[in-house]
Amino acid sequence: MTFPARIEVEALLDDHPRYKGSIHEDSVAQRMGYRSALLPGAFVYTYAARLAVSAWGMDWVERGAISTRFRRPVFNGDLLTIAAQSAEPDGSHRLTVTNQLGEEVVTGTLGAPAHETPQADLIFQPHRDTREAIDAARMRPGTRFNTSERVLTADDLAASRRAMAETHPVFLQNDVAHPGCLVRLTMDDVLRSFILPMPPIFTAVETRHYCAVRPGDRVSTSAVATEVFESGGKHYFVSDEYLVLDGDRLAARHRRTNLFQIDPAPTEARATN
Repeated sequence: MTFPARIEVEALLDDHPRYKGSIHEDSVAQRMGYRSALLPGAFVYTYAARLAVSAWGMDWVERGAISTRFRRPVFNGDLLTIAAQSAEPDGSHRLTVTNQLGEEVVTGTLGAPAHETPQADLIFQPHRDTREAIDAARMRPGTRFNTSERVLTADDLAASRRAMAETHPVFLQNDVAHPGCLVRLTMDDVLRSFILPMPPIFTAVETRHYCAVRPGDRVSTSAVATEVFESGGKHYFVSDEYLVLDGDRLAARHRRTNLFQIDPAPTEARATN
C-alpha cells in the first residue's frame, strides 16, 4: 500500500457481557437519544491502526507509531472511512477517520517503523484486594497505577481479534497481538487501580511499539499519571502506560488521555424580592 491511502470499515460492537446496561448496549444508548450503542475507543483505535498494518506489515507491528484523538462518538453500525495522506516533512502521515455522514470522528498521525531505544522507569505495583477511591482533587502527576502479571495465550489473542473483528492476515499468519489488544491490556490495569468518579472516557492516545507480543509472553503494566488538567469543568489525566514482557522488555508505550470526572452544572441563583 502506498500513500495517500484509504480503507473502509464497518464499526461493529461485540456482544460481551461487560457492555450490559451501559452506553455500549444499543437499547441503553437509544434511550439516551443516541442512534445506537457507542463503540469503545479501543475499537476505533484498532480500525485506525489497520491502515498502518496494511502499509508496513510486521515492521509496523514491531516498531511503528500512531496517535489518535477522538473528536466525536462512533456508533455501532457506522461506516468509517480511514484515510492517511502523503508523508509530512517529519515522515508522519496525517490520519483522519470520517463516518457515513461525513463527520470527522478521529484525527491523528501514523508513524513509519523506526528503531527507538526507550527510556522508562519501570515500577510494578500489584493490584490490591480493595480499591481506593480517587477524584480530581486527589489525582496528581506521579500517581502510580497497579498491574497483574499474566501469561498471554493463543486463545487470548484470538478472543481479542474476534471481539474487534480484526481479520488482517498479518495477525493471523504471525500469531501476534493486534494494537487494540495491547492498548486494552494496559488500559484495563490502569482503570482497575482506583475507583473513579465515573466510567472514564478514552479521548486520545499516542503509541509507540517496540516489539511484537505473542502467546506465551508474560505481560505486566508499568503506568504513571504524567499530567492532570481541567477544561470546561471536565477533568482529565494523562497516563504513560508501558506494556512490559517478562519483567524487563518493553513491548509498547501508550500515552493515553482519560476524561474521568465532570463537574455538575452550576445552578442559577434565584432572584429574591
